[in-house]
Amino acid sequence: MKRATSRLRWKMEEMIAREEKDRSKQWDELPPEEQRRVRHELEVHELEVERQSEGLRRAQAKRAALRSRYFELYDLAPDGNVTRHQARQSSETSKEPSPDKPAPQKKLLLVEDDALIAMSEQMELERYGYHVVVAGTGEQAIEICSGETAFDLILMDIDLGASMSGPETATQILKSQQVPVLFLSSHTEPKVVAQTEMISSYGYVVKSSCITVLDASIKMALKLFQANVRLESEKEHLLTTLDTIDEAVIATDAAGCITRINPIAQNLTGWSLEESQGHPIQEVFIIANEQAGLEARNPVHTALASGKFGKRNRQSNLIAKNGTVRLIEDFAAPIKDKLGGIGGAVLVFRDITEESGVRKDLRESEEKFRTLFENANDAIFLMEGDLFIDCNAYALELFACQTRDQLVGHPPYEFSPALQPNSRDSHELAIALINEAMAGRSQFFEWTHKKLDGTLFSAEVSLNAVQLRGREILQAIVRDITERKKAKEALEKKTAEMERFTYTVSHDLKSPLVTIKTFLNYMEKDLGGEMSKRVSEDLGFIHGAADKMGLLLDELLKLARIGYNKNPHVEATFQEIVQEAMSLVAGQISERGVRVEVTQAPLWLFVDRVRLVEVFQNLLDNAVKFLGEQEHPRIEVGWDTVGEELGIFVRDNGQGIDPRHISKLFGLFEKLDPHMPGSGMGLAIVRRIVEAHGGKIRVASEGLGLGTIFWFTLAETQLRHSSFS
Repeated sequence: MKRATSRLRWKMEEMIAREEKDRSKQWDELPPEEQRRVRHELEVHELEVERQSEGLRRAQAKRAALRSRYFELYDLAPDGNVTRHQARQSSETSKEPSPDKPAPQKKLLLVEDDALIAMSEQMELERYGYHVVVAGTGEQAIEICSGETAFDLILMDIDLGASMSGPETATQILKSQQVPVLFLSSHTEPKVVAQTEMISSYGYVVKSSCITVLDASIKMALKLFQANVRLESEKEHLLTTLDTIDEAVIATDAAGCITRINPIAQNLTGWSLEESQGHPIQEVFIIANEQAGLEARNPVHTALASGKFGKRNRQSNLIAKNGTVRLIEDFAAPIKDKLGGIGGAVLVFRDITEESGVRKDLRESEEKFRTLFENANDAIFLMEGDLFIDCNAYALELFACQTRDQLVGHPPYEFSPALQPNSRDSHELAIALINEAMAGRSQFFEWTHKKLDGTLFSAEVSLNAVQLRGREILQAIVRDITERKKAKEALEKKTAEMERFTYTVSHDLKSPLVTIKTFLNYMEKDLGGEMSKRVSEDLGFIHGAADKMGLLLDELLKLARIGYNKNPHVEATFQEIVQEAMSLVAGQISERGVRVEVTQAPLWLFVDRVRLVEVFQNLLDNAVKFLGEQEHPRIEVGWDTVGEELGIFVRDNGQGIDPRHISKLFGLFEKLDPHMPGSGMGLAIVRRIVEAHGGKIRVASEGLGLGTIFWFTLAETQLRHSSFS
């Protein structure tokens, strides 16, 4: 077998050599009819080569147009993955190998049932640098292609004898892989040529063509295949980009008919890709003027007509297929080829309905802020660092300024005396307060300001750090409290006078009362046993009235002394103060069998101890009096903190208070039960002492039989949870 093959190869080589040597001689010896047939076949080959060349040129032109569109879309995409320049650089790296490096050997599969012709073509092709594998049947070709060897091109004989035909074989192979197929045949009938074009677009070569024609056809088919591969890759890249960018994109041809619409555009318009392709843009992308509501000119038509980029960020109302209206921003641009011809347009748009609502709300919010800012009855400043950067109209009035320039750009300490009432330097103190506020700790304080004309006035100032357009600034609110301070001082003066008057009257009334009681005793002695029953009762009434008057005067003196005579503050524990008060009412507590629970949580106070003991004494005595018929009477005394204030409570489980009477509890001489002992001034004294400590007192009860709780704060009292050092 090997010898036969060698002899056959030798004969083929001898025949080829002889043919090349005698080609011109043979041509002359050919009969005219044969020469006409050969010329006809050469013309057919030339036409086929020209057809393949035209196909390659069309593919290259289509690829160039697609690349141009691809780059246009990248230029328009707001968040593209690469820039146009980068894309071009990337494409430059994929060029063919440089001439100084040998190109890799191309692998061809030759499918030919005639062994002699197959061997001849194999030898010729291998002389031209190809690596050729031969298959004698269609079935063998399919089996070879299903293996691991990848072929660059398949040369397929149309007529493979009794086995599968060439077109059938090519169809089966192309189902599983992409490879260019170049058909071979001795037939040139249009029917045969049309049959191959339905399967592959890489050409058709007559078997009798010389090796030069076959080599040229192979190279052209390979180039066309590579161009198609690159074209498909770039097309896929372009489609992926269109489908994944954050904006809606519609591409059209030169007539304005849709060729592509990405998912976001499909969602906004209500048109799918299949529904929209081929439709004029104005049927799918329907827009109206935002303000007038009239149909607006389509930006694609403008771009195609002018050949220029449209107006960016143009706002319109987009009317979807289902009638939904959305506010959008759109922009269109023409797609041009290398020669400047317009091949279509690309439209980019995005839904700004929600964003527009946010903008509208922001504008309205800013307008409201500006209205409140300008019409506030307090002076309002915006500060950056220690400088005023804005102020409202009332600030000009308060500081006696005519224009904003007289305030803006200046620091607050320029509108202050050198020293504050506490003798602190205004400049240093202002900087310290500003720094504290900028650190997130809001400031509220009294300040003495100076108007532009030099007039001093007292003010309350609050400083708060705020964010304004990404900047950290201070908002300062200044309230003139000059009149309020004058009124407070006048009230304090009158209150002091009233306290002195009450103290004086109470003290002076004691003397005549003592005289009345003294002479009343004399009368009883003088009358002795001669008093009638009626006289004895009358003297008893006088004694009772005098004793009650004495008690009232004593209580009134106590109330007056709270504001008039102040005791120095001393350090004491919470438990010490409560225990001292309990010792003063120990008899009542023991007689009633009350269990008193005092919190053991450590707390040291710095207070007027005498007055605070008096508070607890009155509250405990009051609680014992109104325990009612409770079988297990209990009083709880404790404390808690409310913010930065100390809250102290006395809670009982007694008869409670009707909510309608709570407002009367702290009035002078008010007694809910007239049969109970006492003057009715105990709770009034408690409230006065609490207020003298800067605090407030309140009472709560859920109703009769549900107990009562008295809760009071000591805002101006120093406290700590560990011993003073």
